[in-house]
Amino acid sequence: MITSLSTEDNIEITNSLQQFSLILSNNIKKIVNNLNEILKYDNADIFIYEITECTKTISEFNLKYEQLEKPLEKIKLIQDFRNNLKNFIIKRQEYTTDEVVGELIKESLVNLKTLEKTLKEAEPLQITVAYLEAIKKPVDDKLSWLQNLYSSMFYMLEILEDGNVALIPKNILKTIETTSEALSSNKALRDYIKTSKNDENEEKIRNYINSIRQAAKATLWELKKLKEEQPNIQSLLKFIQSSPEWKGDDFEECLDFINEERRK
Repeated sequence: MITSLSTEDNIEITNSLQQFSLILSNNIKKIVNNLNEILKYDNADIFIYEITECTKTISEFNLKYEQLEKPLEKIKLIQDFRNNLKNFIIKRQEYTTDEVVGELIKESLVNLKTLEKTLKEAEPLQITVAYLEAIKKPVDDKLSWLQNLYSSMFYMLEILEDGNVALIPKNILKTIETTSEALSSNKALRDYIKTSKNDENEEKIRNYINSIRQAAKATLWELKKLKEEQPNIQSLLKFIQSSPEWKGDDFEECLDFINEERRK
């Protein structure tokens, strides 16, 4: 469990990550079974290396993901693996016209794309966990803590820039905003940066603090943009009045949403 989260948010993120692990495991089984089926055909020789390599890479990823405990390491693993997946998908498309195994290849393509989509959705959750772990008070090694904090902030900034925040609870976005405000405006940090350091380790610390403050400012900017891009009550009401067609419970659901937003 993530101790720096509220109980509700803790459960939400933990459940989402558990669901992701289950989907990941099931999808990998489908892919491996599908690839093994393809290898049964005689004409699979033309791409046997690619299929074997794909199976090996997927299996190794699954094993490493289960073994890793640090969120930052999991993020790096996911990102590297997603790049490999994209390459496999591109290569696989060359064989979809094969008369014998074309349909099996298409099936493997669907599974690979589903896996890539699942990983893309899980990445913001892992980054959120990494960020919340990193903002805890350092215990031993200050430099390592600052390195982790900066890396987590950098990953989070990428998520915000892409607007990929749908799975991040609002309370956590507020925590990110509050933390960024504190880091960017803290006078002690500003003074520390202005002071030259003779010790090499202290100089590295100074540089990381400076980078963290800049990342915090950029984070606040991105959060502000996200708020400005969100539809307000007036725009939603205008949409309701001008919408040419409603299906099923669309109208009632939209009104419920507006009323819920008004109560916040």
